[in-house]
Amino acid sequence: MGNGPSFKNPACRSRLAVIFTLGSMLLMLEAENISAQTAVAGNSGPICAGEPVMLYETGGDAVSWEWSSSGTALFNDRTLQSPTATGAVNGELFTVLITDAEGNNATANTIVTVFSDVPPRPEQITSSETQCGGSTGVIYSIIEMPDAAEYSWEVPEGVEITSGQGTVSITVDIGPLAPASGTVRVYAINPCGTSLPRSKNLTVIQMPLAAGPITGSSVFTPGTTGVPYSVDPVANATSYVWSFTSAGVTINGNGSSSVTLDFATDATAGQLSVRGQNDCGDGTASYLDLMSAAKTLTLSSVFLEGLYSGAGTMRQAWNETGPQYAPGVADHITVELHDANNYSIIIWSLPDVPLSISGTAEINIPAAHSGSYYITVRHRNSIETTTVLPVSFAGSLISYSFATPVNVYGGNLKTSADNYYLIYGGDATQDGLVNTGDYAPVVNDATRYTRGYIFTDLDGNGTVDTRDYSIIVNNATRNVRTVHP
Repeated sequence: MGNGPSFKNPACRSRLAVIFTLGSMLLMLEAENISAQTAVAGNSGPICAGEPVMLYETGGDAVSWEWSSSGTALFNDRTLQSPTATGAVNGELFTVLITDAEGNNATANTIVTVFSDVPPRPEQITSSETQCGGSTGVIYSIIEMPDAAEYSWEVPEGVEITSGQGTVSITVDIGPLAPASGTVRVYAINPCGTSLPRSKNLTVIQMPLAAGPITGSSVFTPGTTGVPYSVDPVANATSYVWSFTSAGVTINGNGSSSVTLDFATDATAGQLSVRGQNDCGDGTASYLDLMSAAKTLTLSSVFLEGLYSGAGTMRQAWNETGPQYAPGVADHITVELHDANNYSIIIWSLPDVPLSISGTAEINIPAAHSGSYYITVRHRNSIETTTVLPVSFAGSLISYSFATPVNVYGGNLKTSADNYYLIYGGDATQDGLVNTGDYAPVVNDATRYTRGYIFTDLDGNGTVDTRDYSIIVNNATRNVRTVHP
């Protein structure tokens, strides 16, 4: 038979058998892939008993359909892709058989849910009736109800459902505009209808607003009792919290908008505060600084060179638009009490003391300071000036005059043209002496035409100019400096 393969050879026959077998398997797999079909069945339920249900098949490339049922439902046409069935009962199984143009088949099932009646009214809603304005993540919930397909919740305006609508549990935020009272409702729903609602009252408590000013004296006398203080009613507050920062003070009537204070003999200055309070928290507090007035120190003839206008009076210090302080106030000073044996120790200090245009300042001194002290007056651009000797504070009224050099340590006062004595000005840098170091910042501000209530305005007219130079030049020439113990 020539040189071709011999089919009588057992080895050749074996190899050919393997080839033919593999080829047949490939053809079978290809045929199966071509003929494979997938059916997908669904329905329009859930439905209420007695209502028709639409069936549909969407999976394959079918040319014919055949529907059947596990129950007694009636079809309008079993051979439609989407027939309608009536009389279905809950849990009834519908099956569809599809056939394509090649004669290939596939099946799919779908189960219909049928409700027989409207759901019962939901059980009680779980949550607190009282909520705080501004609260977030508040949960309202009920138990699952038989025959309910979903749930519908209603909340007042100003309350936002953030999640859970349609389910047995919702989460809400209580906004600042939520009403003081309202109602939360929930309904159970299925295709047969909507249940009666279940309701829960909602009472919203907003945080207390900020407290207004405290009414009462800012000055107290140690040893006095029953001193009244009050605040106007705070919106949303159900009680009030009063406190005092220092020892020796007893607050009577805490919790109300009006209290009385008892000041012990050793009571010291401090800050009185009050804030509104309710179950949701505390509002913003208001404050009143209280100072002991057991002793009154009156300083007189404190005339500042830069502001002196003659005849024992001073001008008011100006800013860029007018007087810096209230009518009759020339400027503010700082008053210090220094230890009689060691001047470097400051026993007590009070800044921002109003100094009148007549050179008078009145200061309330805590009762605890009953020894003898040097009194020092400081001003923003004047030379620090101190009493010639320690002054006794044993009494309740203390007076001291800076009218003459003999009353001032080192006689460190300047004589005015009309024979009044003035505290030297020109110490712009507050280093204790008047020299060229003070000249530089004044010149710089004058060059810039600087205006306002600033330390380089030595004559206090609201503008830094050449008139401020003369104060520095004259006092620097005299070697003016601070003199103290």
